[in-house]
Amino acid sequence: MLGGLAMKKRWQEQRTKAGKDTLKPNIVFGSNAQVALEKFARYFDVEMRLVPVDESTRFVMSPKRAMDYIDENTIGVMVILGSTYTGVFENVQEMSDELDAYEAKTKHHVPIHVDAASGGFFAPFAYPKYKWAFDVPRVQSINTSGHKFGLTPVGLGWIIWKDEQFLHKDLVFELHYLGSTEYSFNLNFSRPAAPIIAQMFNFLNLGREGYTRIARVDLANARAFSRALEASGYYTVVSEIHNKYSGSGVGAAIADAVGQADESSPLHYQRGLPVVAFRFSDTFKQEYPHCKQEWIQNLLRVKGWIVPNYALPPNAENIDVLRVVELSAPLVVVVGSTGSQGGSAIRELALSDKPYRIRGLTRDTSRPAAQDLIKQGAEMVAVSATPEEKESLLAAFQGATYVFAMSQSAAKAGKDTEIAEGKMYVDTAIAAKVKLLIWSGLVDMTEISSGKYPNVYHFDSKAQVTKYAEETGVPFVNVIAGLYMMNFTSPLVAPKKQQDGSFVLSMPVPPDSTVPLLDTAHDYGLFVKKAIESAQGVPRVEAYGEAISYKDMTEQLSEVTGKSITFAQISEDQFLQQFLGAGMPDYIAREYLEMYLALHVYGYYGNKDLKPRPDGLARLPHTWREFAKATDWSKVLI
Repeated sequence: MLGGLAMKKRWQEQRTKAGKDTLKPNIVFGSNAQVALEKFARYFDVEMRLVPVDESTRFVMSPKRAMDYIDENTIGVMVILGSTYTGVFENVQEMSDELDAYEAKTKHHVPIHVDAASGGFFAPFAYPKYKWAFDVPRVQSINTSGHKFGLTPVGLGWIIWKDEQFLHKDLVFELHYLGSTEYSFNLNFSRPAAPIIAQMFNFLNLGREGYTRIARVDLANARAFSRALEASGYYTVVSEIHNKYSGSGVGAAIADAVGQADESSPLHYQRGLPVVAFRFSDTFKQEYPHCKQEWIQNLLRVKGWIVPNYALPPNAENIDVLRVVELSAPLVVVVGSTGSQGGSAIRELALSDKPYRIRGLTRDTSRPAAQDLIKQGAEMVAVSATPEEKESLLAAFQGATYVFAMSQSAAKAGKDTEIAEGKMYVDTAIAAKVKLLIWSGLVDMTEISSGKYPNVYHFDSKAQVTKYAEETGVPFVNVIAGLYMMNFTSPLVAPKKQQDGSFVLSMPVPPDSTVPLLDTAHDYGLFVKKAIESAQGVPRVEAYGEAISYKDMTEQLSEVTGKSITFAQISEDQFLQQFLGAGMPDYIAREYLEMYLALHVYGYYGNKDLKPRPDGLARLPHTWREFAKATDWSKVLI
């Protein structure tokens, strides 16, 4: 309103000096404008010229179309930096270019006011080189709301003029009764100072770096949500910030270059606010013609979510959209996201009643497992965990509140390689200033056994990374996965068929030896979620579904499958031959032998005081019996 008043007053003064009438001022803006712009026109007797919008104009004002509504009585054009409906930015530079050409022909000067209510505290940080403000000479004033992306309490608005000449002196009041000379130009009377203090605190506390980090996370969150909606097949997303940038010229070249280096960069995508506007897809409407889109709004409201369903602006009012404004949710980066541990973490966080933005790292984002995670709302980024990929890994960690990391097994990669990989994750988490690193570690069997079992490499290598992380001081939780239930479906470990048709599970330990078992793909994420959300802050989480003896395991498996399955303790040599006969190298056979012996003597977690079942979780994890019932044993017990 204040920007419009200033333009009107300046227009009136210029018309009066030229000896022309001032009876019919008009102002031009898109029909997608927020109601405050319409209020200005009505309250201050200015003809409101609404430029129609439609799908061809991306539901925002087209500068070329706007020129049909401009004449010598136009006091100014209001360009919206962030449409309320879809978050799309109107093109300030293009509007200025059109007005430049108009002025060259007619000698009529028409200024621009940028309504940056939302975009003013967003565009400078998400798109620092984008021209929309006073770097466009025709822009004479800009307004923005501190209580939107300025992150203050409600009720704070800002306006700035490029030069004092654009704010007419008759609009400014000089006050002397407050003990000093004060100048006032506003439409409000007494207002609290709290939002202004909050704004100053944000400036000092967040600075450019903080606002930039928040803007990037907001956009990434909105992109992930947009992709998940479209992947469902139920919705068509009308907003654009998840689509790759489709401009031309230098801007497109920069976006392409930056995008190739960092797909999380906002420059890789269409510019706009982190708004997700979406509607039922045509396919969904054909399949379910009885379903009404407004039902989604009503059902979500019952759950406490305000997701409005409304018609697009005039000329496109036949299209209803649902709209969500994405604000910062904690970003969780998951290394090894397509594996059993990482995939479980993503699935559990996606189901949480708390908001999370999830970024999964994997070597190949085209794999079906990666595509499935995208459908669950995760942003998938292709990164290879090698020293050569350190910069890409750091870029993937940027903006993260939490990072979950796991390394390749030493049995596959070698002990030194696994330790180096784990240390790289720790160093990168420190460099990215993450709030918490969640590490999938194990205990040091060499240390626990006082050197008796020095060859359990995949335990010891992860334990070395744990010690390194603790020494660095990075905020850290060690989430130790129990013995995988799925291991007992592999040919090496599964019960073996005997001549009489029965099956025997053979181990170099007694039948009453107890181990903590975990249905990793189904339940590991529960413990990662616990590590993130624990109010107490725990340094270690023991992740298992049930502590059970080998004897009980075979008895329950026999009951579930209907087959005769028993347990037999075998000698160490027999166990070694079992592995060597299957073609395993000697060092791996010996590693597994020492692992089972150490677990029996010292306990999986370095102690033998395990509860039968864990507690303090969002839900109960699977027991061995539940895992056995859910598993197809027809190709295992053969």
